[in-house]
Amino acid sequence: MLGFSPNFQFTFRTEPVKELKIYETVAHEVLFQSNVPNRILFSRENPELEHFILHKAIEFIQAGFFDKNTMYMLNISASVVERYCDHLSRLPENFFFDVGTKSNFSNEHIISKLREIRDRIFVDGYGISNGNRHTVKKIEPYGVKFDPIMLQTTDIILQRHLKEVSQYSEMVVFKMISNIDELERIKSLGFTYAQGYVFGKPV
Repeated sequence: MLGFSPNFQFTFRTEPVKELKIYETVAHEVLFQSNVPNRILFSRENPELEHFILHKAIEFIQAGFFDKNTMYMLNISASVVERYCDHLSRLPENFFFDVGTKSNFSNEHIISKLREIRDRIFVDGYGISNGNRHTVKKIEPYGVKFDPIMLQTTDIILQRHLKEVSQYSEMVVFKMISNIDELERIKSLGFTYAQGYVFGKPV
């Protein structure tokens, strides 16, 4: 049982992911927002709750603006992949899953489940917690999302990390880019995808 309060309310917003040559939108990240702060709602892993939210997010996409040629990125934890891997694999092929770096990537069973659908997985938050090249190498996900904390490193270090993760993934996105200076910097270093307030707030 999920045990929601009758006053529990939620909605979804979308944030575009842009290709940086012509600034075409190639994906939408679907963001969950409720009247309960996420730090409380997700203070511990809750696969049942996340699975419920995942279903509602899919309904939101399909009811509004589904396009089979656009990628949709949905945030889930590795425990959801572990429990519902077969179900996730049957969802439309343009649905991808951003797996947060708070997940237990040291659990080999979880890693094996992630690898089963690795062509649908993004390792989200590269540069914090378990988001590192060792995790990327173990999973070999479709994509990796760099955390903005990586902007605090030098250009040489950023380029090195980009080169390393690009060996194991098809798509590297720099998330939470907030201004033109940051955007021009990552473009000059070879990043080809980004998302963040520089393209407008989520809607």
